[in-house]
Amino acid sequence: MTIHVVTDVKLEVEATLNTPATAITAVTNANPGVATAAGHSFVDGDIIILNVPNGMVELNAQVCRVANVAVDEFELEGIDTTDMSAWVEGDATAVATWSTLCQATGLSLGNAAPTELDASNFCSKKTITLYGLAGAISGSIDIQHDAQLAAVQTLKSAKTDQLVAFRYTRQNGSTAVFGAVVSFSGGFDATLNSIETATVAMTVPNEIVEYPAP
Repeated sequence: MTIHVVTDVKLEVEATLNTPATAITAVTNANPGVATAAGHSFVDGDIIILNVPNGMVELNAQVCRVANVAVDEFELEGIDTTDMSAWVEGDATAVATWSTLCQATGLSLGNAAPTELDASNFCSKKTITLYGLAGAISGSIDIQHDAQLAAVQTLKSAKTDQLVAFRYTRQNGSTAVFGAVVSFSGGFDATLNSIETATVAMTVPNEIVEYPAP
């Protein structure tokens, strides 16, 4: 069992938003899934953001790492697509550069709970609850506020419906990557004789993918 001590860790945020996407024409139902993208320029280790409006929508808003690159193909490392829907259309965007959120002091990513559905009716003697699909993960980042920090400016500039990639690297080199829609307008907390702080709210619509230390 590995116990992670949260010291000497790094939280990075995608620094260049709105970079060009590469069209994907197919993804296999396999573990891991293999994508076909004619003339792609991805290399092993790239972090990509998937946009899948139709077909294999289970991959929409998924962030993952590229592996075993070949001509016109690459693996979605750590992503099991065996039981997903058939591919129809979509694309991938590589994270071009990262900004380190040096002043982060806390990262909270709760587990998604299933949606509770109230199936009670007039004849019910008590509440009848059914459970639907799991919702998105709600989380937050606590930071020492500095409006001039590059990563903070990136978060502030992100649109309310825009997915932003994050990478969290632990002391032992293992990483977790995920995409999140962030909400940060520049607000902060200030109390006499204390450090000025701020909280970045976020929603993670797909899975957090873990990669072991190299």
